[in-house]
Amino acid sequence: MAEQKVIISDFSGAVATTSEKKDIANSARFVKGMNPFEDPAYITLSRKATKKSSTTVATLPHWMEDGSPSNTDRYVYDSGGKIYTVNSSDAFTLSRTVSGGGGEGLGIYSNRLLYAQATELGSYFPLDSSPSFVDDFASWWIASQLTITGGGTGSTDYSTTTAINEGATHRQTFTATYDPVKNIIIDVDVVGSGDWTVTLHNTNNDSLGTKTIVNGSMSTGDVTFTLASVGRTKPGESYHFHVTTTVADGGVDTNVNSDLEGAEFTATYGTLLDATFHPIVSHLNLSVIGNLNYLATFDDATYNPNKIQFPKGFEVRAMAKTDEFVVAEAFKGSTLREAEAAKRFYWDGISPTFNYST
Repeated sequence: MAEQKVIISDFSGAVATTSEKKDIANSARFVKGMNPFEDPAYITLSRKATKKSSTTVATLPHWMEDGSPSNTDRYVYDSGGKIYTVNSSDAFTLSRTVSGGGGEGLGIYSNRLLYAQATELGSYFPLDSSPSFVDDFASWWIASQLTITGGGTGSTDYSTTTAINEGATHRQTFTATYDPVKNIIIDVDVVGSGDWTVTLHNTNNDSLGTKTIVNGSMSTGDVTFTLASVGRTKPGESYHFHVTTTVADGGVDTNVNSDLEGAEFTATYGTLLDATFHPIVSHLNLSVIGNLNYLATFDDATYNPNKIQFPKGFEVRAMAKTDEFVVAEAFKGSTLREAEAAKRFYWDGISPTFNYST
């Protein structure tokens, strides 16, 4: 067959937006392999990607960050929780397999690589000189920033009861600093013969979380009750917890005679709320981290997991910077594909709330 030329005078088509067959002249959607962005005067073929990682990269990369100015490396975090280092010659090296990690988020701030897990924030530091990995936030930063303490010792023990009693002497109240509460530590003076349970309540006495430790695993001194599921709290609001035992012969140290309100305790807040993605960007003097319906911030002095709050039900999926704003793209629904709503929240890094949304 003789060679024939096909003259293209109109490239409208692909998946149309205004009708089933024909779209706006010289427009198209979802055109594969074409690049209309290089120059507005013409359309050309997209550049072909070339594989660089050989067999080193095991699963889908979610994030890549440039290590400059600290070093000349790049860092990749994949869906299997593996972090790779890419040197200036494009050679890939597996640097870390994060236990429980799934490529939730990656960012660089102040000579430090931050990598998110579902509920934790890890650090690779210092990037400019023999860095080391630490996966747990409380092990590389000031753990006390995510705790609240109260009560004391020295008075007659609070005697445990077998059922929750909402009386004033049978509760320990506190005002939540952050969301959520991960665990509660109490000072046990007498173990007794029963199993122990700590229950977290709101002001309506609704149960927000509970943990039971069997008698054989109990001891005197500080005992940590890690809630079976984190207790969702609202910063600035009042909450309380109860201590019960299956046999009423336990004793809790307190500084008010026979009163749980004076019991020595520490409540620990979660580093991050459980989410599939925690995107990370640097803005002004902050590292900004998507944290479900919050923006968390870290500034090399203070970590705040709930710096900016978005309406309940929204989950931050992606973030970018534009002009003077961090833009958090969030969806509402059980999954991104089944989202019932989506919003872009703009924050300037200074205002105590987000500036506006679209």
